[in-house]
Amino acid sequence: MKLQFASSLLAAATLALGACASDGKQAGGGGGETANYDSQLKAVQAAYAQLDQNGGAWVFTSEMIENAKKAASEGKSEEALKLLAKAKFEVDAAGKQQDEQKKAGPVLF
Repeated sequence: MKLQFASSLLAAATLALGACASDGKQAGGGGGETANYDSQLKAVQAAYAQLDQNGGAWVFTSEMIENAKKAASEGKSEEALKLLAKAKFEVDAAGKQQDEQKKAGPVLF
């Protein structure tokens, strides 16, 4: 049940990030990149936290998220968005791995 909830949360975060996936340039000026970054950061952090709580998070994903925050604080928005995209990929892959390992067991010959 807990893993099913984690899968549902991961799917919701993936959908949220997919809706935010753009080139970061929205009508009305340069504020779009910040809004895009903020929404992606929140979604990735939520999905990562859920995986981490269930023991399925990968080791270096949190470091990648922190590096994205650092890049954003230094005004390197393009680098921050690229790092978040990589972190999103890792969160998605870790969730898939966790789901697949639910079925793991000994191989009987």
